[in-house]
Amino acid sequence: MHRNFWIRLATLAISAALAGCSGGDDTTTDGGACDPAACLAQCQAAGRLDGRCVGGMCQCTGMPADADADAEPEADGAADADADGGPDEPDVLEDDGTGPEDAEEVEVDPCAPPTCLTVELCGESTFGDGIDNDCDTQVDEVCTCGGAGTTLECFPGDPAICPAGQPCSGRCTRGVETCTEFLTWSDCFGAVAPEDERCDGIDNDCDTEYDEGIPGCDSPVICPDSFRAAPMSWVTLDGGSIFPGTYDSWNWRLVCPVTVDPCPTPEDPSARDTRVFLISSGTYRAVATIVVGTNTYTCGFHILAQGGGLRVELNWDTRGSGFGDTDVDLHLHKWGTTTDFCTADDCYFSNCKASSYSTLDWGLAPTTDLAACENAPHGEGARWVSRGACFNPRLDVDVITCTPSVTDPTSFSFCAPENINVDNPPLYEPMRVMVNYWSAHSYVGTTNASINIYCGGALRATFGPQPLINVGSGCSAQNWLVADVMFYTGRCGELDCEIVPLVDGSGGGWVQTGPAFGPPWSTFTHAP
Repeated sequence: MHRNFWIRLATLAISAALAGCSGGDDTTTDGGACDPAACLAQCQAAGRLDGRCVGGMCQCTGMPADADADAEPEADGAADADADGGPDEPDVLEDDGTGPEDAEEVEVDPCAPPTCLTVELCGESTFGDGIDNDCDTQVDEVCTCGGAGTTLECFPGDPAICPAGQPCSGRCTRGVETCTEFLTWSDCFGAVAPEDERCDGIDNDCDTEYDEGIPGCDSPVICPDSFRAAPMSWVTLDGGSIFPGTYDSWNWRLVCPVTVDPCPTPEDPSARDTRVFLISSGTYRAVATIVVGTNTYTCGFHILAQGGGLRVELNWDTRGSGFGDTDVDLHLHKWGTTTDFCTADDCYFSNCKASSYSTLDWGLAPTTDLAACENAPHGEGARWVSRGACFNPRLDVDVITCTPSVTDPTSFSFCAPENINVDNPPLYEPMRVMVNYWSAHSYVGTTNASINIYCGGALRATFGPQPLINVGSGCSAQNWLVADVMFYTGRCGELDCEIVPLVDGSGGGWVQTGPAFGPPWSTFTHAP
């Protein structure tokens, strides 16, 4: 079956417990259903205006009336001294405002490499920073978050091991924390923390050295550190640098993130030197098993498939033969207008693929480095090459039908995720993500769609599974308006994004029939 990814399954359970929805709580009814009165009380205690039970879960909505006051205080409660609305100067006093009243204030240079502090901080946005600032193996535990389903990459340990914008040292890798329905951060799932050093050619303790301090250690295997690669690219698996000697057998396998299904396989798993095509963003683990006589050696390392700018990926559980073979499409609406979807202000299959690009012009320069799109599946990569550039925005994959059992990502039958890319997103201009249930192809039942949003290569939001049903066809069918995304420049000059989920009056996903733009553009906390 498809692995409907769900880091969020754990976060839902966490939020239920926080909201008094656990079956063992005296405030619950119906054998564990969410109690509306308890939910409202919990949400109001957390500073939200309203709280409702949605699908058995407590959903907090609404901010206090003064949340949009014209003069927002600085992070330490002081007004902007230069009144220019610009970024803070380095060496500021960070105070997330969510801890105890007597919490220690720490003077921090926000642009310096992170180190262990005595308190947990919540970053420039005050909604968390994915850093274990106080090195207690918990991340953002005192911080609230801005919208259920939004995510941050995180690392529960010494921040120096995983410098911002770089892969972690040694075998260590970041995980993902998810904003729960109660607007608190989940645990940091999927992270690999340091371990005691072993004689295995791996930097187990993530200090940039391997096998150090182990008397008599002479491992014949040297395992590489984690490294980056672009999504939709071939990645070389260089076994010769891991074990250059004679061997009896060799086997490569790839462990994919839960967001990637089906998982691609290496081109020749039994060859020492081979390659694998990583079609989707995420953190993969490549594992080599080497047999030499009576000895078996194993080397595992992480590959971070990260693109630049904005990347949105769509998956759904009825994709492909044997699962329903439905046709679900990804859309991205341009900023500055509220025209209907399925027009020239909307990037989708009719105007945004290499084979269909004609009327779309958002004023964004094309990406001249063809490595960003030349390997797009289903023949689209070759068409981009013939155009001489990777256009922005662009739809690299449009899946109409596929075969889930195919694991060769270069095959026309491979069930790739639909994805839209904007390599050079404009600053402070929102874009809207939408999913359209184009055709059921005679399938009868519910289709569940899921969206991943990446900013600068980092997974920043996961939404779904969102149920969709067959109502009409084409753009007039059911449309899920997912979220508004806006890019901005952080105070240290880095490109970052803000994502605001779109929800209906009950706190659920915004699903409508027809191509209308939907609710007004979201209000963002960042401004030029």
